[in-house]
Amino acid sequence: MNKYLLTIATLIALTFSVSKMKGQIPNAGFENWTTHTGFGTYLTPDNWGTLNQLTGLAGQFTATRVTPGNSGTYAIRLQAIPGIPFIGSVPGILSSGQINTQTFGSAGGFPINFRPLMFKGYYKYDLTAGLDTATIAIVMTMWNTVTNSRDTVGLGGTQFRTDQQTWTSFSAFIIPTSASIPDTISILILSGSLTSANPGALFLDDLSYYPNPAGISEVNNEFNHFSVYPNPASTNMNVKYDDFNTNPASLTIYDVTGRELDRILLTQQNSTINTAKYPNGIYFYQLSDKNNQGLLNGKFSIINN
Repeated sequence: MNKYLLTIATLIALTFSVSKMKGQIPNAGFENWTTHTGFGTYLTPDNWGTLNQLTGLAGQFTATRVTPGNSGTYAIRLQAIPGIPFIGSVPGILSSGQINTQTFGSAGGFPINFRPLMFKGYYKYDLTAGLDTATIAIVMTMWNTVTNSRDTVGLGGTQFRTDQQTWTSFSAFIIPTSASIPDTISILILSGSLTSANPGALFLDDLSYYPNPAGISEVNNEFNHFSVYPNPASTNMNVKYDDFNTNPASLTIYDVTGRELDRILLTQQNSTINTAKYPNGIYFYQLSDKNNQGLLNGKFSIINN
């Protein structure tokens, strides 16, 4: 993860907010919107924070409802607006918490009770106006009853920099920084910045966690019938899976951006993966059963001398 993503992540002030369902992303398909009236009429996506309450005073909106989406009726469109009279340049922001209209920081998040491996969804990115960047930053935390403060237990994110005119899937890995189970996940999505002269338009739909929390409380990190070694690896990595006959499985390897690199069917107890083709760095794996249910996730590193 680069320094820009970490800088964005620090904008998220992590305070707890209440939601009815732990482990689910509220209004993940952006089908539900609320109409606000008063100083300008505008829409906001339910359960998400935007800057429409600020820019609506000037009759302009950084977050709008669009149709069709990747699925369902609606999706969300985020676009920075440069030079709004009396306000200035405003990035397109979508947040799992409340946005501070002075600092553009965010407070709050969605409750969660397991550790997802990735944050996924579908996007389009219209860059016909020129060059721009969109960013997704993710922070997972848990409340520390000893210090009465929040501990960060995971960080993740990704960026979009190229034009994409059709709905395309994306994945953003969430890197664990602790073995603790989070109670809150904070998501901050920015389309453009305070200096975007020719802002691009980011479209989002069908957000989700992977593995999906339905039916599992936590991906099993104490799976006794599976191992990968050596770690760090160099030119090869060995995979040992004792249950290949009784519980067929596959191993999927991802880079730190969540991009899938390899998917290996484990048809024997011992397998060897050629890792010489991978650049030095950190990688993640997901062991899944025949129904694509996550059994185990972990990470390894590559050091090619």
